[in-house]
Amino acid sequence: LRFQDAVLSRGVVLFPKGARTVYSPEWTAAISGSYRAETTDPDHAIVLNASYAYRSMTNSRQFVSRAAGASFVRLFESEALSNLNTSVAFEARNWTISVFAENLLDARNALTPAQLDANVGPLRQRPRTFGLQGTFSF
Repeated sequence: LRFQDAVLSRGVVLFPKGARTVYSPEWTAAISGSYRAETTDPDHAIVLNASYAYRSMTNSRQFVSRAAGASFVRLFESEALSNLNTSVAFEARNWTISVFAENLLDARNALTPAQLDANVGPLRQRPRTFGLQGTFSF
C-alpha cells in the first residue's frame, strides 16, 4: 500500500506521495512442514516440525514536536526479518514432550524505532531460544 498524495500535519510532511504505509512490508513469505512417524507402538509417534518466515523491511514515522516549536518527522526503516523454527516431539496417548528451537538464524533485527522522548532503545527480535516443552491431557 502506498499513499497517493502527501500527508501533512502542521506544515510538516508526514508521508510523501508514494510512501508505503506504516509497518506494511512489500513482501512476506512463509513455508512450513511437518512429518509424523508412527512407532511400533500405535499409541506413540515422533513428530518433526519446521517453519521459515520472511518479511521485507518496513518503515514508520515519528512526529516529534519540540517545546521551542520546531517539529520534524523521524523516519525509521526496520531491517528485513527472517525466522526459522524447528521442533521434535514424542507423542504418547495422553502426553507429549518436545524439544524446540526458535529463531535458529539468531537474527536480532530492530522491530520498532527507539523512542526519542523516553530514551528507550528499539524493540528487537527475540534471540535464538532452545527449550523443552511437555503437555498432558486428561
